[in-house]
Amino acid sequence: MQYELAEHMAEHGHQVTVVTTHPRHHMIAGGNKVLAHEETIDGIRVIRVLAPNWKRSSFVLRALQDSIAEFGFLFKSVRCAPADVIFMATPPITLPIIVYMLKLFRGSTLVLNVQDIFPELLIAMGVLKRDSLVARFGEDLERLAYHCADYIGVHSPKNRLHILSRNVPEKIVNVLPLWVDTEFIQPRPQDNAFARRYGLVDKFVVMYAGTVGFAMGANTIPRTAQLLAQYQDIRLVVVGAGSECGVIETEMERLGVDNLLLLPPQPRDDLPDVLASAGVLLVTLRKELTENPNGYFRAVVPHKLLTGMASGRPILASVEEESDTAELVRLSKCGRVVPPEDPKALAEAIVAMKQNPEDLEKCGNNGRNFVCKHFSSARQVKRVAELLCNIFGGQIPPLNDPWADDEQTADM
Repeated sequence: MQYELAEHMAEHGHQVTVVTTHPRHHMIAGGNKVLAHEETIDGIRVIRVLAPNWKRSSFVLRALQDSIAEFGFLFKSVRCAPADVIFMATPPITLPIIVYMLKLFRGSTLVLNVQDIFPELLIAMGVLKRDSLVARFGEDLERLAYHCADYIGVHSPKNRLHILSRNVPEKIVNVLPLWVDTEFIQPRPQDNAFARRYGLVDKFVVMYAGTVGFAMGANTIPRTAQLLAQYQDIRLVVVGAGSECGVIETEMERLGVDNLLLLPPQPRDDLPDVLASAGVLLVTLRKELTENPNGYFRAVVPHKLLTGMASGRPILASVEEESDTAELVRLSKCGRVVPPEDPKALAEAIVAMKQNPEDLEKCGNNGRNFVCKHFSSARQVKRVAELLCNIFGGQIPPLNDPWADDEQTADM
């Protein structure tokens, strides 16, 4: 996603340097290409930081790996030419504190694009207690990170409210929605090469396509498959990689399910056909274990939701009822919402959706139309690029509600 923004900026005459690590897991295969430590791609200078390629099976390993990468970012960035604007994404939440030194050294403007909220994620999952010493220290780091930035963008309204609760000035925090390439991801026939390869053409396919990580509630899908075992024409499919693949495999073996297919990441060019092979696309998140109305699982909007909508397939979201994800599904009328980590509710919804093909087609069309209007990369990349230029020029323009279904928003 960041590539599209960088490409747009480069095409419009800006000098763009991207400092990043080597890519890790996703639903899309990266192939076996050995990436150079530094190269120019489509006019973008890309510098890759070496970081340990450990299995990210625990939060401790992830934190240690990210910390090592942070100092690599700083070392590489200092050696680059001065930047007018530094546009950086989190996590890790400590990275803005490191980059703040670069901001002061270079006199740059720091724009922070917050993707995941830490330590709220760990608190929401029950890994940390809010009143624990580690959680309180993490929240102090979070506040410090936000106050290092000149401008903060978040991808959902509840994330914005969460950051404002950290005593950040309201005028510098706004919603910068995720986006999807609606020219690349388009509705395609269900009978395609991917579906034929895996015997899915004559099945009602319910697919989860994305990172198989901590946040998805990995046990839910195998347990749902067990409840649907009597339906010979329903096939559940998980496409992707991540730390929780082993959890799914173990649960599949324990339950003895054979109607769930776990597939590795697929080539990017195959992505439209992968999504098109599904009758329904799943978005699953874990339960929110806190009373925070803007807690992680109530605030996060997974990118797979927008990708699924762009594919013209109906969405089945197993998420918190009061979440921004559920609100977006309801607003766009692109599918159904059921409680998180509830295999029975998920199985019942799958059966009900299968029995109403006309409603599925309508939901798919609704989702496609909505995402093209509000979340297309052509629209959002232009908005963010203009925002960066305005911030550099000393202006912080207000942004309208990105989900508002009105003409003013549609014409921006």
